[in-house]
Amino acid sequence: SLKESYTATAGQTVINLTNTYVQNINNVSVYVNGVRQSAYDETTTSSITLNNPLSAGDEIVVIINEYAVNQAGIDASLIEYTGAQDNVSDALDDLNSDITTINSNAVPKPNLLINGGFDIWQRNNNFTNTQPTASGLSYVADRWFQAVGGGTSGQLLITREDFTTAQTDVPNNPKYYTKLTGNSLVTGNSYSLVEFAQKLEDVRTCAGKKVTVSFYAKTSNASGRNLGVGTWQYFGISGSSEVIQAAQVVSLTTSWQKFTLTYDVPAISPSAVIGDNSSFGLFTRLTSKGTDATYVGLSSEIPDLGSDSVSIAQVKLEEGSTFTDWPHVDSATELAKCQRYYQEHEGFWGYIPSANSSYRDWYQFLPVRMRAAPTVTAVGGNLTITSDGSTATTLILNQDVGNSTTSISNDKFILDAEL
Repeated sequence: SLKESYTATAGQTVINLTNTYVQNINNVSVYVNGVRQSAYDETTTSSITLNNPLSAGDEIVVIINEYAVNQAGIDASLIEYTGAQDNVSDALDDLNSDITTINSNAVPKPNLLINGGFDIWQRNNNFTNTQPTASGLSYVADRWFQAVGGGTSGQLLITREDFTTAQTDVPNNPKYYTKLTGNSLVTGNSYSLVEFAQKLEDVRTCAGKKVTVSFYAKTSNASGRNLGVGTWQYFGISGSSEVIQAAQVVSLTTSWQKFTLTYDVPAISPSAVIGDNSSFGLFTRLTSKGTDATYVGLSSEIPDLGSDSVSIAQVKLEEGSTFTDWPHVDSATELAKCQRYYQEHEGFWGYIPSANSSYRDWYQFLPVRMRAAPTVTAVGGNLTITSDGSTATTLILNQDVGNSTTSISNDKFILDAEL
């Protein structure tokens, strides 16, 4: 630290320093008769103006290079300045280097999205025959859904693709990415969209905060394609009107690129009505035309997907305005998160003596508590679900197996509790 001492004259307020300092970063401390002062202005890089006049003979001490830095969320206690430099400029250079090192070693924030790495595909990993109706949506990779709207013709094909083992374009050694391919996909009316998105429980999620979205993407179109990315707040059944955060547009090429976008999520109004199944979501628009482009805040339309493809990998949503690295999540943990919303249970078989009633109840405890009591579908076999009393923790079915049936079986049960 640099220390300068002075004796005040009567009425003095301005202290002219021999050394210079950097203003407005808590870089200088002023003491009068041993008492630290707070009522002063850092007038120039070489002077300080006290708010209160001094008395003749007051002892003034000014200390430069006391650092109290808090940058990008780093606690000031993590940084210590030893005062070994000859001047303020050198000290700040070293300090900024320390900050960069701390940022690079920071623990990654959690991903608010589930299955952002597209590792879990309970339903299937190739949806070549799936095309929603104009107002519908369907889930593909776990927690991710696709929607096509606007008098469409053609198909949207969604597939899980493998990364090659040696690739380095997308870091962290991912196994899979999602590829969305048009099959002569054309949208035809005034509200046209092709969307790939995820909903998070509760509209209160991230409300009033900054969030950062990061992902890797590319397109098959040699001329490039635009992709619209935004967030929305859905206030649930019979709730207040949906709120869209204006979409930002990124330009894709045929090579993998990383994109990082920041959004200010609106706070929840005190008068807002929040109904059941409210959510906060992230959407990507592969096509957005007509009133949909206006609705999501695009400055220009994104044309039909046609037969182009868009590939997306490592999608992360985190709180704050700064990107942190991709967090490692083991596949078992990620599967358990997905099973809160969707589960499949395969291979049931049982035997019922012919003299007994043809009705039997089936109970099965679920490996993961679901978001809500699921909708249950029996696939294959000879089971007919007469009633469904399932809860978020237990599969409870009453099944009519028929008076002449002595054995019952099914290929699988599907349990759905998506938002």
